[in-house]
Amino acid sequence: QSGWMTALMQEAAQDPEAEWILPLDADEFLSANIRELLSPRSGERSRNRAIAITVHTYLPEWGSSGPINPVLGAHRYLVHATGPWGAKAIVPAKIARKPGVVLEQGNDRVSRNSSDVESDPAGEEFFLAHFPIRSVGQYSAKIAIGWLQYLATPGRPDTWGYHWRDAFERLKSDAASFATDFDQEVWRSCSGSGETTEYRISEGPADYLGGE
Repeated sequence: QSGWMTALMQEAAQDPEAEWILPLDADEFLSANIRELLSPRSGERSRNRAIAITVHTYLPEWGSSGPINPVLGAHRYLVHATGPWGAKAIVPAKIARKPGVVLEQGNDRVSRNSSDVESDPAGEEFFLAHFPIRSVGQYSAKIAIGWLQYLATPGRPDTWGYHWRDAFERLKSDAASFATDFDQEVWRSCSGSGETTEYRISEGPADYLGGE
């Protein structure tokens, strides 16, 4: 993943008008005020540092079967920067254009010649909304495919993908129980160890403006 995302970052940086590069997964959405964060008029924001933007992880509510569109559905647990998801990097284009710059696995850090590029926190008013788990079927496929991808990665550090590995073993040993105990799987995914994690109930980050 790091290799692919670094190549995409470099491709985006070739645009001479690019100022910032925001690597996003398909299940991630930026808060609507992101323009304010990256505005050229934001003089205090250095173009020589990356930005660390906090991840807010939205998970299905206990016992919820999930709405048709889970991203816009009501009532999810909003988990603040826990488990494997903490903050993600927004990269200044001028840094991305330099030789030796790498977007690290998970898009959480930027390095140059194996040394971390300094970053500034975005601030609490800016966040990235993350929807990693949306249904039993989606999460089961994600775990199976995700862990096999990690196993196929040459030179993978042992610390990579630990949250995928444990869930994969539970899924492999008893898929029926994995589905039955889905609420517990959701909770394990964000706490990492099953410990109590602070959360609040949220109606979701976006107002639904469509039809039925």
